[in-house]
Amino acid sequence: MVGIVVGLDGSAGSTAALRWAIDDARLRGSDVRAVLAWAAPDRPDEVNVSAQSPLLEDLAVAARRLLHQTVRGVSAEAVSPEAGSPEVRAVRVVERAVYSTAAHALLQESLDADLLVVGTRTRQLRRYVIAGSVGDTCAHKASVPVVVVREPAEGQSLTARPVLVGVDGSAASLAALRWAAREADMRGVPLRVLYAQPRELAGRLVFPGPLPGRSRPTGTATLDYSATACRAQLDELRLTPELINGDAATALIHEARHAQLLVIGVRGTGGFPGLTLGSVAHACVVRSPCPVAVVGRGWSEQQPPPTRTVTDLTAGREQHP
Repeated sequence: MVGIVVGLDGSAGSTAALRWAIDDARLRGSDVRAVLAWAAPDRPDEVNVSAQSPLLEDLAVAARRLLHQTVRGVSAEAVSPEAGSPEVRAVRVVERAVYSTAAHALLQESLDADLLVVGTRTRQLRRYVIAGSVGDTCAHKASVPVVVVREPAEGQSLTARPVLVGVDGSAASLAALRWAAREADMRGVPLRVLYAQPRELAGRLVFPGPLPGRSRPTGTATLDYSATACRAQLDELRLTPELINGDAATALIHEARHAQLLVIGVRGTGGFPGLTLGSVAHACVVRSPCPVAVVGRGWSEQQPPPTRTVTDLTAGREQHP
């Protein structure tokens, strides 16, 4: 079982995603599976340009070459002296060039993983408004948490910053909280737990449903419950619960300027066509200045991985690893 699956397409955004995945895999002590999907319409431009002909055989060679060059460049950079101490562990990266659409390939490849990582670029963020984009589809349908990585600013380092998670008392946000707590503990950084309450409802009971043993608690009670659950799980975790009066998406995006990772749960209760993540999660994926982890409803610490079926469209057969 591989720890992290990351999608590559030759773009700077996907290269940033691979860097993030390798750094995270080093913390987890796991491997990375780098996946490049090259079926139309998701075939990277670099594959079309560098292939000797439009024949599938030549496109496959170009796809594997692009994948290998990207992995080799980032892997060498990750273990260079500039990247850290000479004792930095080299992470094993398995390369998979798959003749499939990007979302389908990543969802299939991540079935036996712990985490799925995808990249994006600032100039392409408008794509996330459209249902069916790779990041949106993966974040909504993946059986594992999905991290969306943007291109970092030059010289920007996030490693010392805390992990930030938004909660509202829902089952989805509590799953995100449990995952965020483990991530913060693994990184050795504090966890900031944020509850955003609309200004016009400040002081009123706004919780969408009851917690065990409680009835419609306020934001403060929700934070208290969340903090207690985290401390019971990880008693040495440095945790800061914070109540903010204001719009949830705006508050999370603002605070993400000071975080290394923003963690959100998927509720999908928004009324906007195409926003399959839910309006708050969708806004965070589009606008957050730091990587965003989307923890879906299907994630569970004890959930066994389903069997992965890889469809090889080139050969017209299914392979069961």
